[in-house]
Amino acid sequence: MPAWTTSDPVALHARTQPDRIACVDLATGRRWTYAALDEAIQRAVGVLETGHGIEPGQRIATLARNSADLAVLQQAAMRLGAIFVPLNWRLASAEKQAILADCDPVLLLHDTALEMAPPKGCMSIEVAAFTAAVEAQVQAPRRSLPASDAPSIILYTSGTSGRPKGVIVTERNALATAVNFGVLGRVGNASVFLCDAPMFHVIGLITSLRPPLLQGGTVLISPGFDAGVTNRRLADPALGVTHYFCVPQMARMLRDHPDFAPSNWTALTAIFTGGAPNPAANIHWWLAQGVRMVDGFGMTEAGTVLGMPIEADRIASKAGSAGLAAPTIGLRIVDDAGRDVATGEPGEIWLSGPSITPGYWNRPEET
Repeated sequence: MPAWTTSDPVALHARTQPDRIACVDLATGRRWTYAALDEAIQRAVGVLETGHGIEPGQRIATLARNSADLAVLQQAAMRLGAIFVPLNWRLASAEKQAILADCDPVLLLHDTALEMAPPKGCMSIEVAAFTAAVEAQVQAPRRSLPASDAPSIILYTSGTSGRPKGVIVTERNALATAVNFGVLGRVGNASVFLCDAPMFHVIGLITSLRPPLLQGGTVLISPGFDAGVTNRRLADPALGVTHYFCVPQMARMLRDHPDFAPSNWTALTAIFTGGAPNPAANIHWWLAQGVRMVDGFGMTEAGTVLGMPIEADRIASKAGSAGLAAPTIGLRIVDDAGRDVATGEPGEIWLSGPSITPGYWNRPEET
């Protein structure tokens, strides 16, 4: 069978609604319409290709906090067929070196001084310098997009097994997650996402970016989470945030902050949580404040898997649950022999569908 080419929602919306705001970098105030974002991505393709000699399949690593520049870089790598590898900048130097040795990048972008030498054969450049080069670059000629099942992103996650494994994310995987979260979370053309979860994590890089970009919505990118700043942004009518995805610990910090004023979150559809258990009592507390807290379950290896409904009464009746399977997810709960268990019986979750990773980078035996 021939491979399906990658979808490119930014390029699509640059033609269907060129003047709509696609992305805002909250640290700098820079804003991109879909037409401008599409052009910036294509200029970044030129910088990667002619300025750095990047070829399809090669890895581009980053050690940098959230910015719209990283989103532009990832989309440019996607169009070129290169593989984007954002590293957790919180890791110790030895852990970063082990990951860089595993993914073997040819280019490393960073926003602070490097505390170690880049791997042999790897160029390094500051994010600000790359951004300046993009602004000065002439657009590269457009070409056929790579196959949707080719590796596009590698996200390193340790899970419960110790040494981090690189989860391969294809564009087919990312698109399926955008559909899955978009359906469960009621994402549409008018949606405005606030992204302050780290973009080296699936929540920040995939779930907070791909659903709104697929629908032609708006992404507000923050360098990172700050409870006071996030509270004020959720209450800012000029921003009009409709969707905010965080882990339960971040939600707890929001409610404990002096600036917590959920009555002012008038545009918000819901706070979406995942990544850790969320007790029923906590869900009920948020509902009492007039905020729908929509819990779910996902994995770096599978994207969005489960999600609660948006309706407050449905949330209340099943508080503590991780919700229902997303539309492209096939799900079974089985016993040790692989047989489906009865309702209410414990078992192991088996998943299938287009959002599921094809495997771990350099670790076929663990896939």
